[in-house]
Amino acid sequence: MIRLGKIGLSLAMMFGSTYGLGQWGGQSSESYQIPMRGQAFQGQNTIRLKQLLKRQNPGLNLQDANLQQVVLLAKSRRGNGKAKLSVGGNLSYAKTIPGNPSNFQGNRQWSYSRIQFSSPGRNDVGAWQIKLNGNIKVKRIVVKVKSH
Repeated sequence: MIRLGKIGLSLAMMFGSTYGLGQWGGQSSESYQIPMRGQAFQGQNTIRLKQLLKRQNPGLNLQDANLQQVVLLAKSRRGNGKAKLSVGGNLSYAKTIPGNPSNFQGNRQWSYSRIQFSSPGRNDVGAWQIKLNGNIKVKRIVVKVKSH
């Protein structure tokens, strides 16, 4: 039998949950990456997460899934772009998307910031959307889902 200290057990649990290797209580977590390739948005826009996930993963069933986390890799031209996560009618607080004009045109990884959202409500039924406002480029979206 292998004995793990507190740090080893924490790392093992973190590795298992990150890579969807099972959870306590028979639930598993899956992370899905949605490549956006620096797509530009101006003004008010909506990114429909369920629609993008289903397009990228035909046959994916999100009926009984709970949205745990969304990570938006994005930048704004002047550093004042805003993003909100909307889940089934519940809306998160707006988060500022950093950026500056000199780094906006390039597509280098370091010029994008990670904006993290947790599900804003207990009911994940309905649309999963990111609402954007401003001059924003999105490189990637990571969606973490827990299924029953």
